[in-house]
Order: sequence, then C-alpha cells, then structure tokens
Amino acid sequence: NLYLFGDPGVGKTHLLVGSYMAMCKTECPRGLSFNNIARLLKIERDEYQTREEAEEKLLDVLSRREALFLDDLCAEVATGRTREFLYLLLNNAIEKGTPRLFMTGNKGIKWVSENISDRIGSRI
Repeated sequence: NLYLFGDPGVGKTHLLVGSYMAMCKTECPRGLSFNNIARLLKIERDEYQTREEAEEKLLDVLSRREALFLDDLCAEVATGRTREFLYLLLNNAIEKGTPRLFMTGNKGIKWVSENISDRIGSRI
C-alpha cells in the first residue's frame, strides 16, 4: 500500500495516474479502479435510492478489484457521513483482501487521524 501526501501541485495525482497506467499494462485479473474520493462520495450521495444501497453497491464493486487508486483523500469536508463512507471503503478493502491500495492526500496520516478519523488513519 502507498499513501502520497503533500501540498497541492507537487505531483501526487500525476504519480498516482502514472502508477495506474503502468499497472493497466500488466495483467490484473480482478481489474483496477481509479477514483477521486469526492466523485465517489458524490455517487454515493446522488445516484442511488438510499445511502445503504449506494454503500453496498460501491463497496462490492471496489472490493473485487486487484488494486484501488484513490485520489484526494483530504479534499472532502469530513462530515459524519463522509467519515463513515471512507472508513467503510478502506476497511472493506482490507477485509475483502484488496491486494494493493494507493492513495493521495494533502495531509499526513497524523492529520488524517486527528481531523478526520483515527480509524481511517490507522487503515492507511
């Protein structure tokens, strides 16, 4: 697993996309998933009848991937719902055995633990 963090504009997303593209060239039987955290949360909020349905479908699809690439962890406002979804996403990936998890954020793990959730920080 890899968590890249730093100020905006230093190339975290560029490195993440490059890693994703390189892995796409190799055989990954379970596939890859590249997602911006804000986009995942928008899908979770907007595109399903209920929150539970959204969480179930998104988590199921993402947990079957060979690797998850998650961009901009710290970009979303950490509401209770956001924290819960991020925790479920990361925890589900661990429990379902997603082999690799690559993430970016503007803040370090200590900041994530103190300001978003210590449970999310511990899973990173």
